[in-house]
Amino acid sequence: MHRYLTGRSGLITALALAGLAALALLAPFGGRSGARADTSGPNASGYVWIDSNAPDPVVAFEWVDATDGTLSAITDEDDDWETVTLPFTFFFLGTDYTQTDISSNGFLSFDIDSECNDNYNWDDTLVDESGNPIPYTDTLCEDTSGWGGNPLIAGWFDDLDPGECGDVYYKTVGSAPDRQFVVEYSDVCHNDCDLCEAGEGVTFEIILFEATNEIKVQYQDTLFNDDPAADPDILEENNGATATTGLDLDDTVGLPYHWGGAGETLTDNLAVLYTTGAVDLSATKTTAPDTINVGDELTYTITATNNGPDDATGVIITDPLPDGVTYVSATPSQGTCEEASGTVTCAIGDLANGESASVDIVVTVNVDGTISNTASTAVDQTNIDPDGGTAVQDVTIGAAPTPTPTPTPAALPPTGGQPGSGSGTPWLVLAIGGLAALAGGAVLSRRFARARR
Repeated sequence: MHRYLTGRSGLITALALAGLAALALLAPFGGRSGARADTSGPNASGYVWIDSNAPDPVVAFEWVDATDGTLSAITDEDDDWETVTLPFTFFFLGTDYTQTDISSNGFLSFDIDSECNDNYNWDDTLVDESGNPIPYTDTLCEDTSGWGGNPLIAGWFDDLDPGECGDVYYKTVGSAPDRQFVVEYSDVCHNDCDLCEAGEGVTFEIILFEATNEIKVQYQDTLFNDDPAADPDILEENNGATATTGLDLDDTVGLPYHWGGAGETLTDNLAVLYTTGAVDLSATKTTAPDTINVGDELTYTITATNNGPDDATGVIITDPLPDGVTYVSATPSQGTCEEASGTVTCAIGDLANGESASVDIVVTVNVDGTISNTASTAVDQTNIDPDGGTAVQDVTIGAAPTPTPTPTPAALPPTGGQPGSGSGTPWLVLAIGGLAALAGGAVLSRRFARARR
C-alpha cells in the first residue's frame, strides 16, 4: 500500500516539476496583456460594434449636447417622423444617403417617407411585451410592430412618446471634413408611462460621423422611473428591457446590440460605436539569447499581428528602451525604424487581416538585475484590443563574469653580484649545499634506525 502511495507521490512530484519547467520555458517570451473590449464579431453587415464597458473600454462616453440645436417637429408627436437633410453625404450599409427620417420611436431611417417609420416595434410574438430583433423579416411593414426591414439605426427602438414628455433635437457639430450630425432624444417618455411628466423619460443620442461614416450611440439616462410606488408599470422598460438597438439593412442583414432584455444592457453613460474600420492589433515580445550578462548584446523581437476584421493601416511600433541599456540597432521586417533619446519608433505601414510584421532591436546591457521593457503599437483604425497591442518583457541580467587571475611563477634570485647584495652565485651555491645536506641527513637517519634494530 505504501508502495503505491509512494509511486503516486512521485508521479505528482514529476508532474509538478514538469509544470514548473514549462512555466520556466514560457517565462522569457512576451505575450498579450489585458483583456478585449466588449465587441461583436463582424457579420454580413460589414460592421462591428464596440462599447465603453469594462474591463477594457475602447470607446469613450463623450456627451454632445444638442439641446441648443434645432427642435424636431416630432417633439410633440407620437408615432411620427421628420425627414431631415443631412449636412454631408453619409455612407451606410453600402449606400450613400443625403437624408434621414428621425422617428419619434428612437431610430433613424434611411427609407425616406416610408410608412414603416412611424412604427413602434411593440410585439408579443417572440418576447412578451417587447419589440422584434434585428434583422426582422417584416419586409412588407404589415403592422405597426414591424419596420419593413428598411435600413435604419436603432438607438432605442421602442414605443417612445415625446408627445407625452421630452424633446428631440438635432444639430451639426464641427467643420468639414470632420462634421458630426447629432440627434438627441432628451428625457423622452415611454407610451406606458402613467404620470408622463418631466424626469420620467430616457436621454440618448445618435451621432453620424462625416470623416469615417461611423455611428455612435450614447446613453445618458436609461431609467424611465426608479420609483415602483410612483409608476410601477414603467419599471419593465428601464435599461432598454423592451427596446431594440443596432443596425438593420433588410430582413436578413443587420447587426444587433441589444434586444428585449437579450444582449448588452443599456446603462447610464454607455457609448456604443458601430464601425467598419476596426482591427484587433496585438503585440508580442521575445528576447535572445537566453542567458545575458552585463556587457552582452540583447535582442528584443517585437511582433505586431493584425487579427482583423479590417485591414490595418499606418501601423507604428514604439519602444522606449529601459535604463541600463545602450541602443545598437533596429531592423524591421518591413518599413523603417529610427531611434531618438532612447526611444525606438518603427513605421511598419499596412498589415492586411491576418498579417504580421516584426522588428529586432539590439541593445548592449550595462547593468545587472531585472530590467523591464514595454513596447506598444498604434494604428489608424480603432483597435478593439488596445491592451493586446502592448507587450511587456522582463529580463534578468547577470553580473559580468570575474576574470580568473593568471598565476605568476616564483622568481629565483638572479645570478651575479656580490655577497650581501641579495643576488649572485654565492647564494645559489649555498642553496644547493643546503639541499644536499638535507638529503644526506635523511639517509643517515634511515641507516641509524636500522642499526638500532
